[in-house]
Amino acid sequence: MHDAEYHHLIRLQLGGDTNDPYNLWVESPSPGQKTGAGPNNPKDAVESRLHSAICRGTVTRAAAQQVIASGWSIAESVLHLR
Repeated sequence: MHDAEYHHLIRLQLGGDTNDPYNLWVESPSPGQKTGAGPNNPKDAVESRLHSAICRGTVTRAAAQQVIASGWSIAESVLHLR
């Protein structure tokens, strides 16, 4: 599992705690990822778009944290960003 990565449940750019062990997970590669291609997960792109929405003022940091922790795959729908 050398393509797995440590991943924060609440990404640091969304205000996640670096020192909270419950915020750190081992994340396996996404289905279909080629071995040796490095970490790649669709959650990363969602988190980046949430960060941009926070910076624009269209989403609060608290709302982004809550939705990413409870179901990142529907986060953008819940927050009406897509």
